[in-house]
Amino acid sequence: MTSNPRKALVHLSGRWATIGLFVLALIAALRVGSSLVLPILMAGLLALVLAPAVAWLARHRIPHGLAAAMVLLAVVLPAGAAIRVLAGPAISWLDRAPETLEQAERRLRRLTKPIEQLQETAQKVEEVAQGSNGARRAPPTTQPPDTAQGPAM
Repeated sequence: MTSNPRKALVHLSGRWATIGLFVLALIAALRVGSSLVLPILMAGLLALVLAPAVAWLARHRIPHGLAAAMVLLAVVLPAGAAIRVLAGPAISWLDRAPETLEQAERRLRRLTKPIEQLQETAQKVEEVAQGSNGARRAPPTTQPPDTAQGPAM
C-alpha cells in the first residue's frame, strides 16, 4: 500500500487549521466571558485557600456555615481596613504625581547635562586626535637615552 504524499499533506494542514481555529475561538470566548470567568476563578481560588481554616473550625464543633462566615470575615475585614487606611495617602500621592514627576525630570536634566558636555568634549578630543583632514597621525616616537657615554652620575 502506498499513500499519496499530497493527500497526507492536505490532511495534516487541515488538522492544523482546525487547531488554529479552535485556539482563536477559545481566546475570543475568554475575552467575551472574562467578566464572568474571572470572578468565578477568583472565588474558586479563595475557596481552595480558605478551606483548611474552615475545616479546622468545623473539627472544633463550629457549624460549617458559621465557620465559613468567620473565616471570610477574618479575611475581608482586615483587607477592607487596609484599603481604607491606604486610600487617603494613595489619593494624595496621585494628586501630587504631576508635580513630583516634573521635579524628578528637572533633577534628571541637571544630571544629564554634565554627561552631555562630557560626550561633546570626548568627541572634540577624538576629532583633534584624528586631525582635521581625517587622517590618523602616527604616535610620537621616543628616542632611547644615549648610553654610549655610560650612565650619568
